[in-house]
Amino acid sequence: LAFPVHAGGAVAAVVELFAPEPPEPWLADALEEAAGHLGRRLERERREEGLRRDGVHARQLVERAGAIVWEADPESFRFTFVSAGAERLLGYPVERWTEDHGFWIRHLHPEDRERVVDFCVDACSRGEPHEQEYRMVAADGRVVWIRDIVGPRQDGKVVGVMVDVTERRAADRDREHLLLAEQSARARAEHAERRSAVLAYASELLHSAFEYAREELDATLSGLASLAVPTLADYCRIDEGREEG
Repeated sequence: LAFPVHAGGAVAAVVELFAPEPPEPWLADALEEAAGHLGRRLERERREEGLRRDGVHARQLVERAGAIVWEADPESFRFTFVSAGAERLLGYPVERWTEDHGFWIRHLHPEDRERVVDFCVDACSRGEPHEQEYRMVAADGRVVWIRDIVGPRQDGKVVGVMVDVTERRAADRDREHLLLAEQSARARAEHAERRSAVLAYASELLHSAFEYAREELDATLSGLASLAVPTLADYCRIDEGREEG
């Protein structure tokens, strides 16, 4: 007798029975049931092996990308696993992360520490996936910007991936500085243009002012002072030379 063992939609094996005479029906049924059970077990093992290979492959890809894969207790922030990428990225041995319970918090940048911890406590208490960016201090004193993507797991732990985004943050900062410089240059150019226009108008006004009568001249000069402040200056004084000096 031969019973096929199906796993994953294909025949994975064959259970064979050699006997000098046909077996009892109950034995044939038992063998058929055993073949079905074996098929289900093979399928489950293959699926688990596939998931394991996928997980290892994904972890290797993440580590080659310069990231840190980790898992931790959400209440104590005690790390129970940290990938080898942690040492390459920040310079601290992996054992420091798992054996020193306060390691991660102490090595957060002082200016980010309170904000990051409060955010994590709130998100973990609600069991929600979350992500944020913060700075950590590396073993050689460098400041490394981290993007931390975190999610809850069914066993109560949280898992995450830390990615080095220092270069991206630096590029963003450079772009921001260039934008501010461009805006400042544009503002200076616009101010210079307005100033030139006001000076041209004031020059024309002064040139024609002395053709007016005394009362009109005083009004014109007063108007000129109002034009200068605050367009060109905070204060304006007009000195008029009289015949007596």
